[in-house]
Amino acid sequence: MYTLYISGLLLTFYYIINCFYRFFYNIKDIKKFDEKDNYEFILKNIEYFKDNKFITSINYNESFRYQRTIEIDFRFKYDYLIVNYIYNNKRYKYYYNNNLLKFPMYSKDDIKNYVYINKIKNAFLHITNDENKVTVDITEYIIPFLGPNYNFYSDISDVHKTDNIIEYILKNNMSLNLVKDDFCIKTYDNFNNERELNKDKLSWNPNLQL
Repeated sequence: MYTLYISGLLLTFYYIINCFYRFFYNIKDIKKFDEKDNYEFILKNIEYFKDNKFITSINYNESFRYQRTIEIDFRFKYDYLIVNYIYNNKRYKYYYNNNLLKFPMYSKDDIKNYVYINKIKNAFLHITNDENKVTVDITEYIIPFLGPNYNFYSDISDVHKTDNIIEYILKNNMSLNLVKDDFCIKTYDNFNNERELNKDKLSWNPNLQL
């Protein structure tokens, strides 16, 4: 009886500490274990860009439950595409500069089932050139490029080069024509840890780190 009483107290104490920890650090569930059973990507549109200027957009608004090849419209000369889609009620972007596009880019088995995740809370672009130093908040613009696995597609793609994404964000989202003689991206996670993103290829470790 005494052992059961102690076990009950310890279990209660564990749940109290766990709830306090999640509240204090603003840690939220982002995926359920049965999410793969609801595997569905919604392709909204594909935007075409040439010389970092918007050319056209083709709307789809179509649901995908398995991978298919998307026909690229070669009437438009383009440098890259931005694929806008929805997964698990979240909007994402995918930078693509090849000719054969498979969508979804992740198969059902490729989707990670995170319970908790170390999220990017803030992201700042620091630019240094001959004239001055500029700091730009790019949080809302870079988050969609993280993808469903919250890692900037680093597990499936080598085209999400940091410089490409920054050029797109500055010229098409923020209408800023800044010269990037030297730049860095500093991020802050759930625990306010500062991390500098790779200057060559975007990546992020979604595992919780204290």
